[in-house]
Order: sequence, then C-alpha cells, then structure tokens
Amino acid sequence: MNITDRTSRQPRRRSGRLIVWVIIAVLIGWLLLMVRWLVFPTAISSANSIQNVDAVYVLGEATPERLAKGIAMIETGASDHLVVTVTPTNRLHAFCSAEQDFEVHCISPQPETTRGEARQWAQLAGAKQWDSVAIVTMRPHATRSSWYFQRCFDGQISVVDDEVLSLSVLQWARQFVYETGAMAKFAMSRGC
Repeated sequence: MNITDRTSRQPRRRSGRLIVWVIIAVLIGWLLLMVRWLVFPTAISSANSIQNVDAVYVLGEATPERLAKGIAMIETGASDHLVVTVTPTNRLHAFCSAEQDFEVHCISPQPETTRGEARQWAQLAGAKQWDSVAIVTMRPHATRSSWYFQRCFDGQISVVDDEVLSLSVLQWARQFVYETGAMAKFAMSRGC
C-alpha cells in the first residue's frame, strides 16, 4: 500500500465520522423537542384557571375521561357550551341526543383530523360569534392542536390536559413517532 492510498482514506473516514455525529445531533435535537412538545407542552393550562370561555371543546375520540373533564369544566362555570367531535368510531351519538343542563354542539369534521376539527371550530365560532375556547385533549396532542387552532381561529385558545397519562413506554414511543409525522405534516401545510 502506498502513501497516497492512506491519505485518500483519511478524509473519507473523517467525513463518515462527521455524518455519524450530525445524525446523532439531529436525533438528540429531535428527542429534546419532542419531549418538550409532548411531555411538557407549554400550551397546557390548568382546568381551574379557565373561566368564561365561549365553549369547552373536547377534541378527537372523546374517551370517557376526556368527556368527563369537559363536563366538569362546564359544571365549574368555565362555559355554558360543550363542543364534541363525533366520528363513526366514537360513541357520542347518545350523549349528543340526550338532554343536558348545558348546550351541546356535536360536530363531525371533514377530514377527521386535528386540522379538520380546527376548521370546523372556526366555522362554528364564526357563526356563534365566539372568541374564546378551552380545548380538552391528551397531553401529547396539546402542542399540535394549539398550533392548528391558532391557524384557524383568531380568538383566545386554552388547552387543558385530560389528565389521562397512564401511557406505557410503548404507547409513549408510538406517540413520539405519530406526533413526529403529524408535526411534519403541520409544518408542510399552509393556512387553515
């Protein structure tokens, strides 16, 4: 082996190491951002601090816990209006048709996505002349739902954690992967 072979391999090794370090740095950055956005979102408000909003909106698949959180907020005086998303997979049709002590607005966004919910909310808020909402959703979804609602609605937005954080390590891992894709989709989309 001559000297020129050795010297030509050294830059390739250095550039290979540099690529590995860049990939590691990107992965660490992604992990830190996702922990910040999903586990410790700044978008979260305390349910007790929400007063006098035009509506409490229970997003997505309204689990019994999430629906109960929304109803509890209504009962403590946050609003007189509860908005829930109704999809073919959730079982809120009976709730929507039952008599309540408060006004219930059941909406079926198209598409059945957070973006669709934000668009549908903006239409409802415009028709009702509402300018504030308290969104009830799960903690990993708080940041992205806040972002979509800010794109579609000029009013005051508060996001409340449904406080169902009994996710296993595997479920958290799935949330990290899912939300990474969903946030990338958000970043690539424009407008409401």
